Amino acid sequence: MDEAGPSGCDKTSIFWEAALEGDLRLLKQCAEDLDTGEGLVETFERVRDGSGRTALHIAAAAGKTEICQYLIEGPIFDVDVLDEKRRTPLHYAVLNGEVDTVQYLLSVGAFSSQCDKQKYTPLHYAAEKGDVPMLVLLMSAGASVDIVSDYGTPLHRAIAYRHKEAVQVLLDHQADPDLAGCEIFTPLLSSIFANSFDCLELLLKAGADPNIRGGGLNCMTPLGQAAANGATRLVDCLLSCGADPDAVDDSGLTPLEWAALNRHDEAVNILFPATTQIPYFPEWTISEIMKHIHSEEARAHRDSHEMIKSFREFAQQGDVAFGEKDYHRGICWYSKAITLATTRLAFKRSMCWVHLNNGLPALYDARLCIGLRPDSSKAHCMEGAAWKILQNYPMAAAAYSKARQLLPYSEEIIKLYQEASDLARNWPFSESSSKDPMESEG
Repeated sequence: MDEAGPSGCDKTSIFWEAALEGDLRLLKQCAEDLDTGEGLVETFERVRDGSGRTALHIAAAAGKTEICQYLIEGPIFDVDVLDEKRRTPLHYAVLNGEVDTVQYLLSVGAFSSQCDKQKYTPLHYAAEKGDVPMLVLLMSAGASVDIVSDYGTPLHRAIAYRHKEAVQVLLDHQADPDLAGCEIFTPLLSSIFANSFDCLELLLKAGADPNIRGGGLNCMTPLGQAAANGATRLVDCLLSCGADPDAVDDSGLTPLEWAALNRHDEAVNILFPATTQIPYFPEWTISEIMKHIHSEEARAHRDSHEMIKSFREFAQQGDVAFGEKDYHRGICWYSKAITLATTRLAFKRSMCWVHLNNGLPALYDARLCIGLRPDSSKAHCMEGAAWKILQNYPMAAAAYSKARQLLPYSEEIIKLYQEASDLARNWPFSESSSKDPMESEG
């Protein structure tokens, strides 16, 4: 071979570029050059990138259908060849919105419900992106609509990003509006965490049970969670659809009491006339409820339900799960223990969500911490981490800036602030990505 020719490393780079650009002639030539005697099929199988992706994965991601056709019908690759994340070429074509390539892959038998390592099917990714045509295409090819991933069903993912059109399409294709994901959240609870009135309304119209509790260890009803969040539009909607204002959770609290505990006056005003009088309140008026709920007597009453004992047990179980890096189980236990809305548990639950790369609930818990302890630099840092997951870098930088004001000499916080600021300057985010997802929709 000519010593002045490309090195093996250069040949591999050209090989990947050919797959990415759809240059079939060059791809074939590179494969021949990289063949060490094992044959063309084995060469294509051997040459993979750092994530275990083949030329077929790369071509599918780039929408190069001609390359895909050559590699599949060669035959060189099985259409469902897996990389190290257990993703197929179909996963990547869906992720990048390559409709023509998706149609081709499905036409030659690609499995539409293959799960990757986090149990995401192609449908999960389409739902997360809010890609309605892709959702319809996949479901028409038989994609299972209710597969539960580490982050819930496709319906949960569409709700988390407030893609109401995607939610409607999934419901039209018989997605279960009551199926709990991650052993924690039903779709209704997910819509409340996303603060999406539109998604909540669609779920209720599709027959979601307004009184269903979270799966696993989450004991709150949708109305209780909405009241605790002070989400008044959601509270109104749930009440009008038959949510029980007298339902109590494992702590013995009604939605009204949750709203009062968190000082959500407007939610209290809505819930008060719908709630049956609670005997241990001395006077059944809004002013007395707000006064009494924060009194020592009321705390003692809540303690009479063995809340302290339960709190310690649940918190301890959450700590054990967190130490074992079982973050889903940690969230379950902290969700039970967070009854008293302590900063520490909200912070640790937020940490669980951050480790799971799930920005919305991480942001909610971080803001709960800040509401309780606005002087906590850790809480502001956790908010910054949540914003980074949501790829809203200006908001992340603002959160780290607040933490920096509280601890101006912390090298770690300075580093986090600088990283977020650099990303904020260089990231061409859209208007929708810079919106605060915790704000109510119009």
